[in-house]
Amino acid sequence: MGSRHIIKQFLYRLSISKHTGGAEGLIFSFVQLSDGFKKESLGDMRFPAAIVIITGNRPDEEHPEFSILSFEVNLLIASRSDAFGEGAIIGKHFTANDGTSDGKGLFQIYKAMAEASMFQGMAPEGLIYWKSLRQNQMVEIIDQDTRIHRLRCGYECFLFERQTFISPSSGSATENSGDVDLAFKIPDRWDLLSTSIIRKSGSAPTSISDGTAVTSISKVSGETDYTYTDPAPGSGTWFYGLFGNYDIDEDGVTDNNSGLLVLEVTV
Repeated sequence: MGSRHIIKQFLYRLSISKHTGGAEGLIFSFVQLSDGFKKESLGDMRFPAAIVIITGNRPDEEHPEFSILSFEVNLLIASRSDAFGEGAIIGKHFTANDGTSDGKGLFQIYKAMAEASMFQGMAPEGLIYWKSLRQNQMVEIIDQDTRIHRLRCGYECFLFERQTFISPSSGSATENSGDVDLAFKIPDRWDLLSTSIIRKSGSAPTSISDGTAVTSISKVSGETDYTYTDPAPGSGTWFYGLFGNYDIDEDGVTDNNSGLLVLEVTV
């Protein structure tokens, strides 16, 4: 997963991440990648907002096949009728566990974002490590009239510049009164469309055309655990191939399905 995919995955995770507990509402109402912070765009935003700005992308000096990607996340809160900004910073009232962003301050929003596993779906796909650049964190008011405050926080990633497509994982196939119950995990990636399940006897499927197409399960954003029951496939030993279908060109069409998990079961 190269720099572009890391950025896309981070934006995807920002846009779907939710608070834990209570209503489990979305953390952010507005997420945008930008080439710089534009104060004139504040009127187009809904708050809380997250604006991502790329601050650097360079090859590692000792290992040029690796890249160091750095970016800044601008967290924005509108806290009207808050003369001193206390509510914007630490929250207006005790809403820590209600599962929404209502009334929360920037540091509560930051905590929720940090706990939402922003880099989920990236390892082991070329992301070697990432770190938070805490020295970049600062709170400031950027619009006096609307009382909009900003918290800036930086991140740095060390990664392979390569495209990767990982397979479903942690799977099991269990015979159940003549049916076969399948359970598996898929990566929660922005470019994964679905998972194709192919059944074959004698040997494992090697492609989505090698065997009987059982079903295709669409990805649900934020979900990683999936199950499916194949009704009465018949007696014998069956091999199930689970292929991840990836959309490289972002046109809604599968461009790559090389990721493969094989499960074996006897009925």
